[in-house]
Amino acid sequence: MSYFHAYISKNRIGFGETTVTFASVRRPVKLFRALEEERGYKIIPSGTDGIYYITVEGRQAAHVPAMQLVVNSELSAKDAGWIKAIRNDWTKEDGVEIVTKAKRAGDPDFLEAAYLLCYANINVLEEVMDMKEAEKKFGQIIDKWAVKTGKAEKWMQKGAQKTARQLLNFLESGHSIGEARAKFAVAR
Repeated sequence: MSYFHAYISKNRIGFGETTVTFASVRRPVKLFRALEEERGYKIIPSGTDGIYYITVEGRQAAHVPAMQLVVNSELSAKDAGWIKAIRNDWTKEDGVEIVTKAKRAGDPDFLEAAYLLCYANINVLEEVMDMKEAEKKFGQIIDKWAVKTGKAEKWMQKGAQKTARQLLNFLESGHSIGEARAKFAVAR
């Protein structure tokens, strides 16, 4: 909610001109129950699969922004691609699709959203996706994401450690320093 208030203040948008959207992979049944029973909110299906309006009536209504909750696993609309991407359990295919769309759009806001979504799905980028493949396909998006999240330095360290291990193994197997220099293109 702090981000919401900062956003409307920074962009000089009226309170009633915005909606706060929450996203969930699965329907949060306990949260819905707590909001209705303990807070007096109403959860109203929007008529579109996977989208629920969260409303409040009475005196509170003037102080609570319009809210909706999107349940990704229930969405069926074809145009819900970006909304469906707001999750932290991407598959490799999801990652490739979202980053490709962001790159194709060329819009800085889409790119920023892609960076944030990549950060939320860090395991996909680190463990599932081949980083050399990702860098070839997505170039600057992956590079910028890696620098912003501190992953670039870790990847460089990992790469240096791997190269050092390979060099050590090569030398231990009886090869000369000259052969190692040639194989690993080490400059003098």
